[in-house]
Parts: sequence; structure tokens; C-alpha cells
Amino acid sequence: MNRYDNERLSAIAVLESLRAGVPTRASTKALPDLRPNLLEIFKEDLKIFAGGQNLPGKFVWGKYGQGKTHVLASIEHLALDMGFAVSRVSLSREVSCHNLFHFYSKVAVPLRTPNSTVFGLQRLINQKTEYELLNSPIQNEGRYVHPLPALIFEDYFRTEGEEQDTLYGYLMGNPPSDFKSLHKKARGEKPILKLERKFKPSEHATAF
Repeated sequence: MNRYDNERLSAIAVLESLRAGVPTRASTKALPDLRPNLLEIFKEDLKIFAGGQNLPGKFVWGKYGQGKTHVLASIEHLALDMGFAVSRVSLSREVSCHNLFHFYSKVAVPLRTPNSTVFGLQRLINQKTEYELLNSPIQNEGRYVHPLPALIFEDYFRTEGEEQDTLYGYLMGNPPSDFKSLHKKARGEKPILKLERKFKPSEHATAF
């Protein structure tokens, strides 16, 4: 039986990922960039976006087999290396940008963060406490058009187990059917604390 050193094993893993058509973060870093100008465009856009300026979206076009998936994976890994959270989804009739709240629920679940090997934000959220919400940007009414996400966060930190997972699902855009009862149990308040404004997805989806 052949014994390979770590360098050769890494090289085999890179080649296998390319043969499977699923480029990994390691493979996009290990192989030379055949489209440096293209990635540089996205890198500059990400720098501008990190500075707080919004930019228009971009299309990457190419025929079958010309490396679109590899380019998208390279851009994804570049963004992760620059500290961004990244989500990659396939747009379709079921996943379109016409319904913002529905689109958010599809984008939020597969979200990846730079130093995590699992999808989503729950691991990061669990490292926080309820008291950190006081100085969080989520309290900024100019940035968040509705206080519902902040309310869900407060309830999240006051629950555990299945109830906490349900509230996390709400933060990811999947409203539970029994939020009022969850809220009442988390707060120990009766009657339920009422929001000053009713949450309307058509008007307040950007709060999430």
C-alpha cells in the first residue's frame, strides 16, 4: 500500500474536487488563477462594499464547461477571505427576487462565514448574550425598519432547545405558527408585549 505525504494527499484532494466539478476553498487557492482580471474586478467591488457603499450586481456569462462554477467558487472564497458572509443559491421560479422575504429565507439558511465549517449563523449567535443587543446595530431604527428581529433575538436568548431552534428559524425567514406563545413563554409576560407597528413583509422585509 502506497503511503503519501500530506502535500501529495492535498494535491489529490484538489484534483478530485475538480474532477467532481465541485471546487473547494483549498483548490481555488492552490491552483493558479487563469482569469486574474475578472477576480480583480470583484475584489475591488468587495473593497468598496466593505466601505459601506452599495454597488450594482454583476452577471458572469459563459458556455457550458467554460468554468462558471469555478469562477463563482473563487469569488465566494475570496469574499470569505475578506471577512464577508457568503450565500450561494440558484435562482429559479421558486427562488426569485420578486418576494424579498421569501428570497431572504432561501439565502439565509446556506449562509457561510469565514471561520466556520457549518452553514448558518447559529453558532456565532450562541457566542453572544442578550445584553450585547443593547449596543447592537439591530437597535438602530434608521438601519432596521422594524423592531421585530430585535424582539426575536431577545426571545432567542431566553429560550433553549427546540424553542430556540424555532426562533432561529424565524431569524432565517421562516415564521413559526405559534410565535405569540413562544414570546409569552420567553418573556413571562401576560398579555403578550405588543409591537407598535404590525410587521408587513411587503414593507418591512428589509429589517431581516
